Parts: sequence; structure tokens; C-alpha cells
Amino acid sequence: MTAAKEQSIVILGIDPGIAKLGYGCVRNSKNALTYITSGVFTSSPSTAPEKRLAGLWKDLTLLYKNVRPDRVVVERLFPAPNTTLHRVNEVRGMILLLCGLQNIPVEEVSPRALKSVTTRFGGAPKLQMRRTVQRLLDMPSPPPADAADALALAILGSARHLGIAKS
Repeated sequence: MTAAKEQSIVILGIDPGIAKLGYGCVRNSKNALTYITSGVFTSSPSTAPEKRLAGLWKDLTLLYKNVRPDRVVVERLFPAPNTTLHRVNEVRGMILLLCGLQNIPVEEVSPRALKSVTTRFGGAPKLQMRRTVQRLLDMPSPPPADAADALALAILGSARHLGIAKS
């Protein structure tokens, strides 16, 4: 194994959303995954869009300062007839801006690819994703759905960094 693959790497997964933004962070050191943190940032639909984005920006920048990720993995959006899709794209833009300003490499993963690699079934239900993440990270209980998706993104990013999952 090369020295680059033996080092410790911190990977932050983000499941972007305007009402709920899931995040999950893991460390891979010597091929062992360690859970760092996860959660869900929320914003109220009754709040003005610019205030919602400002709140999420503050949350994301504080999260970055706390975990200092080496790499970020973001769920790629898919076109759908959804009125909130453009708001989620605004959130994704903030994530990409933050990563660009901090020189953090970003990888995008489709929801189907994430589920296929994590659970071996691209149409896996949320509960299966939550339980799989719980098992992989030896957590006492399944994380909330948005946090589980973000943790799965971080786990996949770790596997791809080590070359054990396809890019």
C-alpha cells in the first residue's frame, strides 16, 4: 500500500437540502473508519430564502472549521418536477463555493449510485440505508435519514479514496 493511502483522511458527506441539510463526517486511518459527527441543519419554510441560505452558510462554515475535511462528497441532484429544486441548487452552490474557497476536493454521487454501493440495491429504502450506516460505523442506533445519507456519502468517499469502490 502506498504512503498516501496509509494516511488519515477526514471525509465530509453532505446531503443538500434547503429545509433539511444532512451532514456526516468520518475519518479513515489505516483502513479503519471512525465516526466523527453527523446531524441535520434545518431552516423554516416561513423564513425568507436569503435568511435560510445565510443560516445554512453559517452552519456549514462552522462545521468546516470544526472538522477540517480533506475531501467532501455531495449528493448529486437529479432533474425532477419539484418547486424546491432550484433552492436546493442554491444550497449546493454554497457548498461548492465553501469547498472552492478552502481548496477542498469535491466528489458528486447520484442517490442511486450511493444506494447501490452502500446497500447493494439502488432502490434501497431509507430504513435500510440508516441500518447499513449504523452497522458500518458501529453506532448504537440508526442516524436520522438525512444524516445517514450524508454518512453513507462520506463512507463511499473513503472507499473511493482507497480504491475499493469505483469512481
